[in-house]
Amino acid sequence: MPLAWVLCGTVITFLFRIQGAAESTECSCGRNHFTCAVSAFGECTCIPAQWQCDGDNDCGDHSDEDGCMLPTCSPLDFHCDNGKCIRRSWVCDGDNDCEDDSDEQDCPPRECEEDEFHCQNGYCIRSMWHCDGDNDCGDNSDEQCDMRKCSDKEFRCTDGSCIAEHWYCDGDTDCKDGSDEENCPSDVMMATCSVEEFQCAYGRCILDIYHCDGDDDCGDWSDESDCTSHQPCRSVEFMCSSGMCINAGWRCDGEYDCDDQSDEKNCTTSMCTADQFRCASGRCVRLSWRCDGEDDCSDGSDEDGCEKADASPCAPDQFLCKNGRCIGQRKVCNGVSDCADGTDERPHQECRPRLSEGSCNLNNGGCSHKCHMAQNLVQCTCHTGYRLMDDGKSCHDVDECAEEGYCSQGCTNTEGEFQCLCVQGYELRPDKRSCKALGPEPVLLFANRIDIRQVLPHRSEYTLLLNNLENAIALDFHHSRELVFWSDVTLDRIMKANLNGSNVEEVVSTGLESPGGLAIDWIHDKLYWTDSGTSRIEVANLDGTHRKVLLWQSMEKPRAIALHPIEGKIYWTDWGNTPRIEYANMDGSNRRIIADTHLFWPNGLTIDYAGHRMYWVDAKHHVIERADLDGQNRKAVISQGLPHPFAITVFEDSLYWTDWHTKSINSANKFTGKNQEVIRNKLHFPMDIHTLHPQRQPAGGRNRCGTNNGGCSHLCLPSNKTYTCACPTGFKKVDRFNCAESLDKFLLFARRTDIRRISFDTQEKSDDVIPLADVRNAVALDWDAQEEFIYWTDVTTDSINRAKWDGSRQEIVVDTSLESPAGLAIDWLTNKLYWTDAGTDRIEVSNTDGSMRTVLIWENLDRPRDIVVDPLGRNMYWTDWGASPKIERAGMDASDRMVIISSNLTWPNGLAIDYQTERLYWADAGMKTIEYGNFDGSERKVLIGTQLPHPFGLTLHDDRIYWTDWQSKSIQSADKKTGLDRATLAENLENLMDIHMFHRHRSSVQTPCEVNNGGCSHLCLLAPLPKGFSCSCPTGINLQEDGRTCSDGMNSFLIFARRTDIRMVSLDIPYFADVVLAVNGSMKNTIAIGVDSKEGKAYWSDSTLKRISRAYINGTEYEEVISTGLMTTDGLAVDSVGRKIYWTDTGTNRIEVANLNGSMRKVLIWQHLDSPRAIALYHEMGYMYWTDWGENAKLERASMDGSDRAVLISSNLGWPNGLAIDKDGSQLLWADAHTERIEAADLNGANRHTLVSPVQHPYGLTLLGPYIYWTDWQSRSIQRADKTTGGNSITVRGNLPGLMDIQAVDREKPLGFNKCGRWNGGCSHLCLPNVNGTSCACPTGILLKEDGRSCDDSPETYLLFSNRVSVRRISLDTGDYTDVHVPIPELHNVISLTTTAWRARSTTPTSPSTSSDEPI
Repeated sequence: MPLAWVLCGTVITFLFRIQGAAESTECSCGRNHFTCAVSAFGECTCIPAQWQCDGDNDCGDHSDEDGCMLPTCSPLDFHCDNGKCIRRSWVCDGDNDCEDDSDEQDCPPRECEEDEFHCQNGYCIRSMWHCDGDNDCGDNSDEQCDMRKCSDKEFRCTDGSCIAEHWYCDGDTDCKDGSDEENCPSDVMMATCSVEEFQCAYGRCILDIYHCDGDDDCGDWSDESDCTSHQPCRSVEFMCSSGMCINAGWRCDGEYDCDDQSDEKNCTTSMCTADQFRCASGRCVRLSWRCDGEDDCSDGSDEDGCEKADASPCAPDQFLCKNGRCIGQRKVCNGVSDCADGTDERPHQECRPRLSEGSCNLNNGGCSHKCHMAQNLVQCTCHTGYRLMDDGKSCHDVDECAEEGYCSQGCTNTEGEFQCLCVQGYELRPDKRSCKALGPEPVLLFANRIDIRQVLPHRSEYTLLLNNLENAIALDFHHSRELVFWSDVTLDRIMKANLNGSNVEEVVSTGLESPGGLAIDWIHDKLYWTDSGTSRIEVANLDGTHRKVLLWQSMEKPRAIALHPIEGKIYWTDWGNTPRIEYANMDGSNRRIIADTHLFWPNGLTIDYAGHRMYWVDAKHHVIERADLDGQNRKAVISQGLPHPFAITVFEDSLYWTDWHTKSINSANKFTGKNQEVIRNKLHFPMDIHTLHPQRQPAGGRNRCGTNNGGCSHLCLPSNKTYTCACPTGFKKVDRFNCAESLDKFLLFARRTDIRRISFDTQEKSDDVIPLADVRNAVALDWDAQEEFIYWTDVTTDSINRAKWDGSRQEIVVDTSLESPAGLAIDWLTNKLYWTDAGTDRIEVSNTDGSMRTVLIWENLDRPRDIVVDPLGRNMYWTDWGASPKIERAGMDASDRMVIISSNLTWPNGLAIDYQTERLYWADAGMKTIEYGNFDGSERKVLIGTQLPHPFGLTLHDDRIYWTDWQSKSIQSADKKTGLDRATLAENLENLMDIHMFHRHRSSVQTPCEVNNGGCSHLCLLAPLPKGFSCSCPTGINLQEDGRTCSDGMNSFLIFARRTDIRMVSLDIPYFADVVLAVNGSMKNTIAIGVDSKEGKAYWSDSTLKRISRAYINGTEYEEVISTGLMTTDGLAVDSVGRKIYWTDTGTNRIEVANLNGSMRKVLIWQHLDSPRAIALYHEMGYMYWTDWGENAKLERASMDGSDRAVLISSNLGWPNGLAIDKDGSQLLWADAHTERIEAADLNGANRHTLVSPVQHPYGLTLLGPYIYWTDWQSRSIQRADKTTGGNSITVRGNLPGLMDIQAVDREKPLGFNKCGRWNGGCSHLCLPNVNGTSCACPTGILLKEDGRSCDDSPETYLLFSNRVSVRRISLDTGDYTDVHVPIPELHNVISLTTTAWRARSTTPTSPSTSSDEPI
């Protein structure tokens, strides 16, 4: 009740005061006082009478100064209507200097020049500034322009701006007003990704290989969430749940740095630094933000407990006395206690003499400028441009140039005056203070992850430059060359294109991990970039050549980079564990730290070339700062409203920056941070940003390298005022100007997706990526200094490759029948290549070019790993880390095999030979040791047994041992004799594998293989003494009794098609190894295969190329047999006795025959066929058999001339694929992929029974001797079983995708008797076997003459028609009506035919009336 009474009393009092004011609008003050105007609340204020008309606002509403005679201005000044005095030269200059516009009234119109635009306010500006989006007039009259027309490929936004047409309704707001996403159809579905792609949370598709690879490829980390394994972060980093790595110091600091906020989960109390304040929520903010009136903590805790400063009751131009009274500002320090409590005078205020006795009429009152009387005392004032000194009489020039931002660029101060100046390339605006860049309208160029876009900062123009990008982060441009460069952190590439978006090219494609910063030296044409993954700054020519690691020491996570090529300086930010901003000369010398305090996450960096300053953003501190180029005069420009700034650029007087959190581009004044504006928002993921304008790459700099590259052989890099000749990474300088042409010694190591080297020719010891293509999973390495090749295995592509040490001449050496080639060794004396395969459990050898490959060891191997050869001792050594780990030795010809170490081994990895001490070294990842012993395994000792988490590769050179370690991600070395003096050569290297030291001083001795290849016809392999060497043959071929010569080829073998190649497996040797038929011709989809045992030729069909081809089984003499009229040739059989080829075609539903060279082709069967597949021949009986897996699957038989056709089996068949004839057992065998069986029956289809069941998906089927062999699609293997029982099933070869047809061949088996005999059965054309003997036949469409033996050359009646590129014929003499190609060469566009001639043209016909497939 009392509370209600108080509230009511307050209201009554308030209403009473209002009513009182309404009743009497005047107040009455006492004598010698002036009554101020009544306030809005009816309050009266009285001031001393002498305060009226003293030029001071004592009433607070200026009522004491209204109607007063204004003081007189100096003759040099202009008297404004509001009493202000300004320079007379400022009158009618177009600027509102009086602040009441009285200095711009009644001004005569100014005459503008012909090349100028007349503003409505009287200004004259350049004509080119009209409609450039910039308010140059000051009244915006130069920007009252007609709306630009959108092109046919653009969409007009509601605000009039134009965007790309395909941005309409794409789910991304591209119009500034959002109108491109309005009224969109509701059925627009999120894009569906293919099976090889991963879909990001917002719908974008990326390649699936980027899923869970540790990189933020989606841009929102959705591709790294829910991953069981991530790329581990460094020891000084914290891994977010999404996989993102952040500074470990940001964990539990109260601020969300991880995109999934996992860095602030399960925290106790955050630890803030000394210059931070901890909010109640635990978040750390700047200590200076405490009690600043802003809620920086978001919970108000930074403003709790602060002294609340109530709003001042005084006007802005009044002084608040301690007693609460308000007086005019000019009354302070006037020698009179106007506050009544003395707080406006000394000692409370630092006052200077202002009033003195005397008269202005006498010596101007002692004033140096203006004098007027106040309270009968002299008061001195100064002209505009001067300020009163402490003596109260003298005036001193005001230095306007000392005020930051008073002039945009240059400023010259004179007595009482000042003049603003602009640097070259800029022009002073009409306001006489700001500078405008000459040239075209500025464009903001920014990376948006999936594209690069352009936006005009002063209007809504918004265009696409490049699209369909993966993850564009950093960018820069070269204006004079009209190029744009960008880095892609998903592809790990640096790319370039023309500024119109054309000619996209790769510039740097190897050795990049996270290239987050990029900068162009437009004077010396160099490309610089930062890589936070490799912790380096590198430089190269604009085309990526002569690449050099410039800075790498004391570098953690370099991010933004900016160049000042005019001064020869490079600037960069580093947001590692010790965040800092540094600079150096552009040759890497004279490195200095600019700032290393009050930094957390310095992202963007830019240089103001005209203003000689640098600006940067800090995403963690939420601030934009600036400093001089040497780091002096550091100052925060904007410290509020910056959630996550990323990149920044500057142009004229404005800053532009991107923000991850708001997904926007923003701008502000570069001096004050005011006039903030959102240029664009609702962007995809705005990253780097640059202002595209010639003045951002000023042309005033001198090219220090001149026109001859400074005389440098490779790189010429600016350095302060001079230049330095530099060499690509690892190359030593031979003199001041020249670099060595090659490397003499370097450490070679594999890192799965790249192969690197560390040069020992220079002191820097920086690793350099060898430019190689398509390195997927490199494991083993070796090298040959004589040929300058490096060799490596790839366990993803299952290949052995080589290239020159500089990456040139890259080629595949072996890429067939490999499953996991884990070890590799080069015999440099006989030029042999040895390797282990942990998938096939083999050790193989070949020439260094991959030729004459053979299997050396295939028994008792269980995951062999590394291998080394000792051609001096003629032995090879290998590790085996299967169920019984061991280290073995054998001669290099596989002789004298023995186990030398079999105890205390777990995962024996790398091997190395020390030829000086004749010792064998090995690393064991399970035992975590490096050991050594003699070549026979004796005197075994542990060299290093501590701090070896997971050693893998191992090599020796001079007195040091070097090894790679998976877990510590480092390359280390130690003394090879003691294991002491350990050192880390390189660290933070993921996926380290094998390692070798390349040098040019390998020992060389004579070998018995040097002279005439040791007398061997093929391979000469070194062997331990006294044997010395042995001859060997390529896989599948036997050595003859002389021990020197190999057989001509395989005698008994399997040959099978695998879509893109044909392979053979020898049955002459005790192991199964497939060998590729090296044909000099392309294969796209090889299906059916057959062999002519007599000539040793293979025949095959290709359903994609639509042809039948042949070649010898050694790959020579490739030729096309049938190249027309084929569609899908699924079945093929060679009659080696009758010298014919038969085939089925499921596309044309025909069975045809021809001579082996493709001549005299004839359609045998064309009726009642529905997808014929396999075909088999029995020449001696004159029968052919085939399967048909159409709607009514069946197995049929006919004579080989097409007569006597009969269905043998038509029930319980699904997909009858393979077919084979067991002549010895007089039975027919077939494989059915639907019933999952291999069945058999006699040659008439009776006595049907199941032989093998189940089989997963059998396709091809053949038999030889006591076994049947078949290919299986699902198991990707070739299987073998007993042909009579179906038992004893084994896998002949596995891991063979794309398996198709298979045939078994025994070339030593007699072929039998040709029924047609020596004279072709008396036939003029075709002689074909049948049940009763033979019959003569004619090519398709031609009738046999009455003699039953001869044929005409062409049919009597036929249709002739064209098919653009061919002429075909359909005979009306026979009933098959098969179209036959007429062999006419060089046809390009056949448009008409006659019965006696035809006409062909290569141009497009003018009339479409003649159909290309229509008979004429």
